[in-house]
Amino acid sequence: MQLQLAALSLALHGVAAQWQAKAVVETRSLDEIYAAAKTEANNNSQPLQVAWGGDAGSSGNSVRQAWKQRFPDIPLNLTVDLSKFHNGRIDRAFYEGGHLADVAFLQTLQDFPRWKAQNRLLYYKPAEFDDIFNGEKDLDGAWYGLFNCKTTPAVPGGLHPS
Repeated sequence: MQLQLAALSLALHGVAAQWQAKAVVETRSLDEIYAAAKTEANNNSQPLQVAWGGDAGSSGNSVRQAWKQRFPDIPLNLTVDLSKFHNGRIDRAFYEGGHLADVAFLQTLQDFPRWKAQNRLLYYKPAEFDDIFNGEKDLDGAWYGLFNCKTTPAVPGGLHPS
């Protein structure tokens, strides 16, 4: 749950995001970012809209609970669904002139370079930005990978060529 809370707390950083590729690495504490986000939330009646890639809606319950405990003054609408459905909904809303997500945590990165080219992303560099591998982030801060899972092909011992 700590990792999920840390991941979702990155959503607060939108108050420092900008439309130009001139983002600098964040230096404020999470409490300072939260204070700024509360001010923004008070001027906006809409909850923070988060599209979270996953299998079942209930898998977001621990994130919702942790968010409410840590950031009680920022309303959250976290929708869990497969990334292949989220990205299509995000695209459809954009092309229809609407807005679907303030933050998208998807299981894949392939949509983000296109969204950047379409000027649809805010630029932001969290404090840990320099620790993220260059191949897993946009160097301008338009997007970055949050979790990294690698797989290795495995061959049963009896079938492995000697």
